[in-house]
Amino acid sequence: MCASVFARAKTDTRCPHWKDPRYLRGAYIMNHKKLLLTLTLCLCALLCMVVTASASEVQEHSHPVCGKTHTDIGDHTGTCEPVTWIEWNGNDMDAETRDIQLTTGHYYLSDNVTPTSTIHIVGQVCLCLNGCTLSYSGLVSSDSDSIGGMILLDDGAVLNICDCKGGGSIVYNYDSSTWRKSTILVKGESTLNLYGGSVIKENGTETTAVDLNYYAGANFHMYGGKVENRSTRNAYNTYAVYVGGKPGDQVERSDVKLYEGELGSRGYGIRVFIASPSILVAGGKIESDNTAIAVGDASLTLQGKPIIKTTEDDSAAIKVGSNNIKVEDSFAPTSPVSVENTSEMFGTASSADKAQYFTSFESGKFVAYDNGTLKFTTCAITQQPTSGNSYTVKGNAPDSKLSYQWYAAQTQKGEITVTDAVAKKSADARYLNSWNEWRVKCGDEIDCFTLYMNEGDALTLSGISGGRVSEISISGTEVTEDDNGTYVFTAPAADEYTLKISATGHSYGPNYPSYESDLSFEAALRTFVPDTANPAGGTAAALATAGLSTGKYICQVTWEGKSTLNSGVVQFSGSSQQPTGSGSYYYAPSAAEDKKDSPKTADPGVLLYAGLALASLTGLACTAKKRH
Repeated sequence: MCASVFARAKTDTRCPHWKDPRYLRGAYIMNHKKLLLTLTLCLCALLCMVVTASASEVQEHSHPVCGKTHTDIGDHTGTCEPVTWIEWNGNDMDAETRDIQLTTGHYYLSDNVTPTSTIHIVGQVCLCLNGCTLSYSGLVSSDSDSIGGMILLDDGAVLNICDCKGGGSIVYNYDSSTWRKSTILVKGESTLNLYGGSVIKENGTETTAVDLNYYAGANFHMYGGKVENRSTRNAYNTYAVYVGGKPGDQVERSDVKLYEGELGSRGYGIRVFIASPSILVAGGKIESDNTAIAVGDASLTLQGKPIIKTTEDDSAAIKVGSNNIKVEDSFAPTSPVSVENTSEMFGTASSADKAQYFTSFESGKFVAYDNGTLKFTTCAITQQPTSGNSYTVKGNAPDSKLSYQWYAAQTQKGEITVTDAVAKKSADARYLNSWNEWRVKCGDEIDCFTLYMNEGDALTLSGISGGRVSEISISGTEVTEDDNGTYVFTAPAADEYTLKISATGHSYGPNYPSYESDLSFEAALRTFVPDTANPAGGTAAALATAGLSTGKYICQVTWEGKSTLNSGVVQFSGSSQQPTGSGSYYYAPSAAEDKKDSPKTADPGVLLYAGLALASLTGLACTAKKRH
């Protein structure tokens, strides 16, 4: 039977269906229909592209004042409807006046523009950079002999700057040695609003990018963009934003508000001089090499999550006058801000947890919260470790501001300088870091400082000058002078000891009575010190005694990651507890993982097997489809 079938198949001469004229005609018609449909779709797509391009050309400069799209930020909220912008190529709007006048209206740049003189802003002007650069490198007009700007806002003017494309900038590049030539100078009762783009100052000895100077009521509000001073001449006279006034002027109405954007400079981010404006930092980033914000006696309000920092370690991020910072509820920066102040208190806060967002620039102090006030507090160990308190040390700060590291104590005693970071100074004493010496007024039983000493520690006082010492006592014990003119006290037990000095001023003879003067001296302590090459005992407040060998141990307590004090030395006599394991890292499986049953779903072998099976099934399905 099979043979007959194959024989019939070989001799079948009927025309195959794909050679049938009826089939060929139908296929021909179908192909033409497909071709026509394709051409129609292409024409439609092309037409859509032309319409879209035309529409975009019409709409290219029809957008809100704040940028490509409206965004609620800070006090810029609510409806901000698109407006029609007019192309501006740097031409003068009023030929009868000096320099270039840019008067009330909405303007955009279609290409890079290089003006020929200072640009005066008259009325309410909106300028969209449109991804282009407005640059100038010549002399600028000044309203005084010292200051001037590439763009100058006349009295009562408003300038809104945005950048709908991104990458746009206003650049003033003039290497001047004269006093403060700025990129934008804001005059009396005028306002600069920056929504996008960059305002840049290049070169110069004393320069600023945005200058609110010598005029009452000049305001700067920043909602985005960047203000940058790139001059490398003088870090102390280089500003991103400068606020000042004539001597004797009050600039109470002036304000600076930073909601978003970046301020950067080699010197200062925001510098307030003479004037007393209101400064609000609610977001964005202020970063400088020297000081981010120096406000003096101005009012500084902090909100939101701004980044405020310096790139160098020898300067604080914020320098402020007495109690002039207001920290509101929303303030929660991602990293603490270093603060320097000439007084003990520097601001107010809504709650105690706000202290964690600040660190003291001055060594030996930390920022604490006290009944609504943020203040600088001297670092101090409030509890020394002993066997009676489980070898636990405590500092006078919340746990969030403290860190601990235990070490084996050095068997050899070393001498350290007693500073106000090591000892608690009294109200009558000062420590001068530049001279490495203590100073007190001459008088009877003047408190100098209190110092924790271990048994056998020796305190040495030397280099006494400025007065005649009548008595030196430490916690009631009189200390006598040795042959070298020094005073040495050895601690009989571990405890806190207070130094008191009685002294009189110099006398220049019978006709010149003695007078009160400063007595100065140096202090050094011979004590045990941490063996920093041998950390042992853990990083908690309490000494980790499990498996710890017998010996002397000492803890370094650090406040805010900066100021460190050594605890007293403790003698540990060994522990019955032994460490587990061999000392190597060992992973112990859980009870569920340790069962000897079937492999788990997440085992690598199971996953591999499942993947191969799925691939095989997919291949079989494809083969079957092809055969069909």
